[in-house]
Amino acid sequence: MALLSVTVRHFRNLATGEVPLSSAVTLLVGQNAQGKTNFLEALLLLLAGISLRGQSDRDLVAWGHDGYRLHGPWMGEGVNPVEKERVVTVNPLRRRESGPRIPAVAFSPDDLMLVKGSPELRRRFLDEVAGQIRPRYLPELRRYQRAVSQRNRALKGDAAQTVLDSFDPLLAEAGSYVWSVREEVVASLQARVPDVLGALAPIDHMVIALERGGHAVTSTKAAFLAELERRRQEERIRGATLTGPHRDDLCITVNGRSADLFASQGQQRSLALALKLASRDILEEVSGRQPVVLLDDVFSELDGVRRQALLRLMSRSRQQTVVTDTDREDIGEMADLRYAVEAGVLRPVQTGG
Repeated sequence: MALLSVTVRHFRNLATGEVPLSSAVTLLVGQNAQGKTNFLEALLLLLAGISLRGQSDRDLVAWGHDGYRLHGPWMGEGVNPVEKERVVTVNPLRRRESGPRIPAVAFSPDDLMLVKGSPELRRRFLDEVAGQIRPRYLPELRRYQRAVSQRNRALKGDAAQTVLDSFDPLLAEAGSYVWSVREEVVASLQARVPDVLGALAPIDHMVIALERGGHAVTSTKAAFLAELERRRQEERIRGATLTGPHRDDLCITVNGRSADLFASQGQQRSLALALKLASRDILEEVSGRQPVVLLDDVFSELDGVRRQALLRLMSRSRQQTVVTDTDREDIGEMADLRYAVEAGVLRPVQTGG
């Protein structure tokens, strides 16, 4: 199963045209700010409908144009490929997608900060996985986020209690669903990360847990409503909603101590990489399809031991993988297709050349 090619039109700085892809490893080589990451973002949007950097569709349109189009044939189990397409127009904003959702996992240097970075990074990681295994998840998350934003404005404006109360059932309904799916993802990660770490850098007594925002005892709707009631006066004083998934964190401990504070930098990077690789396994199990793996300039951020471990995992799995780098011959030797990227133009070059 693989995306055979992608045709790009008016997406960021990328030149319009069709780019064939290998069913194994495709390598994009070029200096920074030439369009390598933009190409991976186009792939992630086309395959899974996810933005690599969390930006709106309006921000992805090439300057001077009113929309973008991404298109490519996906070869699944059948004889004939299925057409995947994403078309976005702005003013007004409209989006049209066709073809099946294809699981994809993207890994960038920022993801190496998953363990020691902000809770927002870890929430975004959970959302990327949850949104691909449960189609209802992202719509419910957006519904919840809109309600929190409106409720916070009401709190800051000292709205009447009846106005605040009107938001609570929606918060509890959407928020408890978000919590339940995040807990499912975390349980799956806990079951898989230790095995992945075994291939990278074994770490003893590693535990992954979801810390629910507001410290609710359970993730049920009733518990959510009770917590909102309990903290009502404090929220009035602080002008913000203090309970809910918008305050969640993914807590990782090693030997009973917080990994963001006590794990070494090498351990933190191994854990971050293991989280991403484990999410790949989760997506494959749930969807029945091998996820496409997108690696954005991560090899330059890894030491030699972890770089070789990742290369071994890539060669062993033979999943469709698209890698960007400034120029590493060890990766080039694995690539079936190789492109030089300059000013948004992808030019095919001979493998190893």
